[in-house]
Amino acid sequence: MTKIPSILFTTNRRESNDWLLEKRNKFEKRWNKNGDGKKLIKRIMRVCNLPFPKDIITLTVNMKRYVHKKCKGTYGCIEDVNVPDRITLYIRKKDRYLDLRKTLCHEIVHSLFWSNTKHDERRTVTSFFADIFADELLTTLLEAYVIKGKLTYGDYEWALDYAKKDTCTKLENLKRKSDYRHILNELKEYFITFNKNIKNGSNALVERQRVLEDISAP
Repeated sequence: MTKIPSILFTTNRRESNDWLLEKRNKFEKRWNKNGDGKKLIKRIMRVCNLPFPKDIITLTVNMKRYVHKKCKGTYGCIEDVNVPDRITLYIRKKDRYLDLRKTLCHEIVHSLFWSNTKHDERRTVTSFFADIFADELLTTLLEAYVIKGKLTYGDYEWALDYAKKDTCTKLENLKRKSDYRHILNELKEYFITFNKNIKNGSNALVERQRVLEDISAP
């Protein structure tokens, strides 16, 4: 039988104030009531047809206070894809249980994707845009489908807009991250191969397509 990971809800000590702690406690209580959270994770795994790897026993959800200047419309994230079992939720006072449940559903889908990518060598080589754009697009669609059980035209439109916005944001912030150097090294290696391929009869249009195949995501 496929193991369903449990959820550990936490808050940072320095950010722990009365309303945030109360929000966390109430959400945790509702999440565990009648196995609601467990049912949601089970449905995510069934819809995606993916299990969590055996060593993913617990997903840690760190609940932080939402700060507009810092978060800019982002309500959840996996801060490090190399640690996909750690999720961050940014909480506002007005957030209801269903709002937070929806955001957490989105991040659990991401966690499921990245957990399998990390642990399965067959899935480690993906292109830059597959990792960012396609990943966010499909995750947003799956979130809506898992929560509502169906998709509308508006869901497709929202998913496309959201994925586009998220991709642009990550590309804008790319230079500030250490992975920028990693991509530069890959570009250097790519162009060395480009020169060899051109001499062997390839052309620039063929090599342009190879960019999406050979440049992996950060």
